[in-house]
Amino acid sequence: RLTYKRPEGGPMSEDCLHAYIYTSKNCLTKGGCAIMWVLHGGRYNFESPVVFVDDVIVHNFASDGQDVVVIIPAYRLMNFGFLNIAPGMKTSVTPNVAVWDVLLAMQWTHREAHHFGGDSQKITVQKGHSAGAQFADVISTSPHFAGLFRSLVLMSGADTAYDANIRTNNLASWLTANLLGCATNTTDQSSIVAVEGVITCLRGKIWEEIVEANKFFDTSPEMYTGPHADGPGGILPLSPIELSSKRAPVSVMLGTTSAEFHETKYALNADRTADINKVGELCEVFAYGTGVVNYNYSEHNAYKFIAGTNVMDFRSDTFFFMSTYLTARELASNANQS
Repeated sequence: RLTYKRPEGGPMSEDCLHAYIYTSKNCLTKGGCAIMWVLHGGRYNFESPVVFVDDVIVHNFASDGQDVVVIIPAYRLMNFGFLNIAPGMKTSVTPNVAVWDVLLAMQWTHREAHHFGGDSQKITVQKGHSAGAQFADVISTSPHFAGLFRSLVLMSGADTAYDANIRTNNLASWLTANLLGCATNTTDQSSIVAVEGVITCLRGKIWEEIVEANKFFDTSPEMYTGPHADGPGGILPLSPIELSSKRAPVSVMLGTTSAEFHETKYALNADRTADINKVGELCEVFAYGTGVVNYNYSEHNAYKFIAGTNVMDFRSDTFFFMSTYLTARELASNANQS
């Protein structure tokens, strides 16, 4: 049976920091069961553990005979989890609180898993798709997570697709501050006094106001894109790509699906050849989304992908296929099992 999402999405609230645990009678009785630790996807902007279908998880994993303990922790999303208002500046805000959420949940698992029949030395961090897999890959590069899990299962997400530098999410953070009336276009972002004033204002907003302001990002090319490098002493002292070669050895299984992003169907003519103008439009959109806003770059790539055999996989090549290959190559070169 397929493990995927319930159509209605499930209830959500500000009180989100819970762990959802599934276990079997055998695990509770005998103990020592392997743990599948799942990070949900949703582009770091939406979804939660409640999107998974309970009876499917139980049937596939947490039933007698399968005997896998499944733990799905929640973490804060968007500006609640990834606010980056002052890159490189020491402020009263802890960067990457969503990553700290995940670390806290992992540490809790090590302390408490035996109560549910799980063995904390047999933890596999897994997510079936997209940002959850990318997040799993990212935390494996953090020195704070070294030795906390044994293996990774990554489907359709790898940190080589994600160059999270120290300024990642900064523009989105200031857009949030502007939308909530806590900053203007003339606010001095280099002034610690001004920045702390913005932070104080943001802390004074109730969560409903912030959620309402976040609707702006539904139609904006700018968005919160997950963890960011937060400098010396941080949970990600360098970008995940820079940390990747230094990660603690883990066993990894990774891959993609055959049908990832299909927005590129837009550029296909009826005879399945590519419309160069529409491919150019897609290039502009995708280039903006990756921080590369340059028309010459986009036009060049539009011509590269004019063949009908390539255009269907244009975005998947960039975000999934190539990043998965590069991650596998890097893991193998570091003598990890992949």
